[in-house]
Amino acid sequence: MHLQQQRFLLSHRLVGGKEGFAAGLPVHFVVEVSHDLVSGMWSAVCDDLGLVTEAGACDALLARVCEIAPELLAENFAIPPQSMAGPQSFSLDRFECA
Repeated sequence: MHLQQQRFLLSHRLVGGKEGFAAGLPVHFVVEVSHDLVSGMWSAVCDDLGLVTEAGACDALLARVCEIAPELLAENFAIPPQSMAGPQSFSLDRFECA
């Protein structure tokens, strides 16, 4: 196998109310991260957000995920950018399934 896979939990605290989302409570998305050992490229996919991106390094990939997540939330969940407290309102944590 030429792929190394990890899972990350992308969390965001919604600032202000939005139908279907409680203000101040976190919204969570699972991001599947893969590292192609042959090409050296890293990729991230989150079907719920419609996220697909890649980068040459893991740190760059994770930064890209946090950079585009607000745009994807606005586009796919109609949560306007002004409802967000900026990139610092996002956290991305690695987790393992039990």
